[in-house]
Amino acid sequence: MWGATRIGRRQSIQNDRASTVEPLPSGLPTGVSAAVSSRRYGTPTASYRLQLHGQFGFREATEVIPYLAQLGISHLYLSPIFKANPGSTHGYDVVDHNQVNPVVGGLAGLYELGEELRRRDMGLILDIVPNHVGVGADNPWWRDVLRFGQGSRYAGYFDIDWEAQPQMATGVLVIPILGKPFGRALEDGELRLDLDDGELVVRYWEHVLPISPQSYPAVLGLPPVDLRGAVHDPAGFATLMELLDELPRSDTAHSEVLLARWRELLREEPVLEQFVRRCLEALNGTPGNPGSFDRLEHLLLEQHYRLADWRVSGEELNYRRFFDVNDLAGIRVEREDVFEEVHRLVFQLVERGIATGIRVDHVDGLHHPEQYLKRLSDRLAKAAREHTSGRVPIYVEKILEGDEQLNRDWPVDGTTGYEFMARVDGLQIHGAGRGVMDATYRRFTGFHRRFERIAYEARLEVAESAFAGEVNVLALHLHRIAQRHRLHRDNTLRAFRDALEAVLASFPVYRTYLGPGVAEQSTRYLHRAIEEARRRDQRLSPDAVAFLAEVLLLEGNLEPDELERRVHFRRRFQQLSGPIMAKGLEDTALFRYNRLISLNEVGSEPARFGRPPEEVHTWMERRAREWPAAMSAGSTHDTKRSEDVRARLNVLSEMPAEWQREVLQWQRLNERHRGEAHGEPAPSANLEYYLYQTLVGTWPDGGVDEHYRERMRTHLTKAMREAKTETSWTNIDEAYEEGAYAFLDAILDRRRARAFLRRLSGLVARIAPAGALNARAALVLRVLAPGFPDFYEGSEGEALTVTDPDNRQPIDFGTLQATLTSTEGERPALLTPAGKLWLARELVHIRREHEPAFRDGTY
Repeated sequence: MWGATRIGRRQSIQNDRASTVEPLPSGLPTGVSAAVSSRRYGTPTASYRLQLHGQFGFREATEVIPYLAQLGISHLYLSPIFKANPGSTHGYDVVDHNQVNPVVGGLAGLYELGEELRRRDMGLILDIVPNHVGVGADNPWWRDVLRFGQGSRYAGYFDIDWEAQPQMATGVLVIPILGKPFGRALEDGELRLDLDDGELVVRYWEHVLPISPQSYPAVLGLPPVDLRGAVHDPAGFATLMELLDELPRSDTAHSEVLLARWRELLREEPVLEQFVRRCLEALNGTPGNPGSFDRLEHLLLEQHYRLADWRVSGEELNYRRFFDVNDLAGIRVEREDVFEEVHRLVFQLVERGIATGIRVDHVDGLHHPEQYLKRLSDRLAKAAREHTSGRVPIYVEKILEGDEQLNRDWPVDGTTGYEFMARVDGLQIHGAGRGVMDATYRRFTGFHRRFERIAYEARLEVAESAFAGEVNVLALHLHRIAQRHRLHRDNTLRAFRDALEAVLASFPVYRTYLGPGVAEQSTRYLHRAIEEARRRDQRLSPDAVAFLAEVLLLEGNLEPDELERRVHFRRRFQQLSGPIMAKGLEDTALFRYNRLISLNEVGSEPARFGRPPEEVHTWMERRAREWPAAMSAGSTHDTKRSEDVRARLNVLSEMPAEWQREVLQWQRLNERHRGEAHGEPAPSANLEYYLYQTLVGTWPDGGVDEHYRERMRTHLTKAMREAKTETSWTNIDEAYEEGAYAFLDAILDRRRARAFLRRLSGLVARIAPAGALNARAALVLRVLAPGFPDFYEGSEGEALTVTDPDNRQPIDFGTLQATLTSTEGERPALLTPAGKLWLARELVHIRREHEPAFRDGTY
């Protein structure tokens, strides 16, 4: 399916070089000069994002560098390079921040890449992940917490509410990994005791969870007497007896020592290992005999964790996650020890001159972003002193909504550029077409609701479901605070939960930054959210909402312990508003409101229909003053549609009447292909309208082939389930989905939908040149406007892709390089893919040749 050729694809990713990870050498690697020029540091001329994974690692990236240099790129910008969960395709599920991922080439591969970049005077921007880690058997911190519970040295590294919720036992971590209720999984024999490197564990498919050392005697009981005579060394039997006697009474530190002795003993005495395995097997039970699982159930209920159906995660989870992803757990990087553990390798790479810039993932998930960024900036300055006079640029992944401004006190060069992308797209929307586009959408779908209402309901829905557990924890904290005050203790837990859900669903931005000397902008957004919640839900308790605001703003004369409680509550509240916004807006509302889907983008405002040039100029002038070194994005690994797809769809705003005639005719032509599920159309009219725009935006020059059909089918699945109206990821409606797939197959079949495909191809042929021109205009702005351009892999040529996995297909760099070389003597037609590639090179080289003007000149 993903059959594009690569430059020198390596035959195997498993090699000795990649699998050995050592501490960084004290000196630079052989052949790498310590001398650097200014181009590698400071503001990039242009950055280029590469996605690393098992089939594209450091070796492949190194082979691409000559092409990027030819394009004029000054900085390579990589997805996370740290050891991630096995099979990770993105790298954001880091399990060890201090090991370079062996799957992509390890430390040696990174050094080879760094040497090639240095030789060409190019910098390297690293994408770091300080907010969360991937959890599972490969994460030593998480595994230790499962083993020792609150006694683990790493328990404080994670945001875990050990007091849990009223209906749950305290001191127990909920692990929602089961595909069915616990009892069924147990009696089906899916939970099995086993050994893993000598340690007693329970396995559930690919999941491996350690058994508490205190449980070992209960599992093994007293060894048989004749076992003593079967061991090679009689002292081994004595050691076994000693360990079984000591483990239940040992503290965490002593248990670690005893476990090390235990593993060594089992390695040295195979007979003892066989005995242990027999004991484990005796507890595993027999499917069909429920009573045989009683002992295993009892053992599992004694652990520091509770295995649960993944469907309960939204309501009963008691650890902070990255959004609603159960296997990504939030960490407390505000703690000095956690900060040092997470960044040790990063600082070493900066010291060696390998990393020259930092991109901070999901900055809004952190406890105190400003405090974190100042600490990071200071430490980076110390690490880079000999190379850069102490300056390493930092870029934050931060979505700015509407008129929101990035905090000027943050020591960063800017964001990763979604707000820039939104301005450029808004500039290409013809505002006068709004009325007809609105009417067309209403007529086609019967949809009459405003986007603001849809977005509110989507955020409220995810707050009540996907994040119910986090909201419940917050409500419980707020209720406990209220019990200390006679004016508020009559508020019920339900009243506080309703208030929290409504206020979180009403936020106009991803998060506030309330802190010492409350920021004016954050206070304004909080008050707006509270007033919006009151307006939208008349059932809310006025006193509960007022007390919520009082706690968040730390109002009144507060005793130290009361202040600490409220600060803790506020921290958790602010860390939760971003995920609810992201999942409610980006991953729900943007798939429900389909008037013009080129506006349904991360950082955009679907309710707005275009931006006047004067407004964009004003915004650009301010950017030139305040954030002249920020990134300017066109496409990213997270965009819903590539820059070329959006540019083509934006043309529809300039020809709304023709679009209305065409799309209504398509609806009539394809009515016979529409199926039913539960008495309702499958697909729904709203999804059908979304699908037609997707086809227009992605329609390839060569027409339909099997590869394109499969891409559209995969994307249709994502669009349906993200919208969460007729089907969803957690509650799949197979009948509806099959109806939608059958419809897609029918309208892409030349024999069954000849008239429709002829009209679709005709419309695309008419608008594609204007769409290509839009894309070239956006490219000019991205390279020459304030900020610096970032290119997502393959976007310098034409890329008619939609959201992942479609936008993460292998890139044919060989063809791109050959095309770029062929344009050196003669300019190709501008509206061809080769023309876009040529234009990108010419613009970037103009910028390189006139760096002082772009760096110091006025707008």
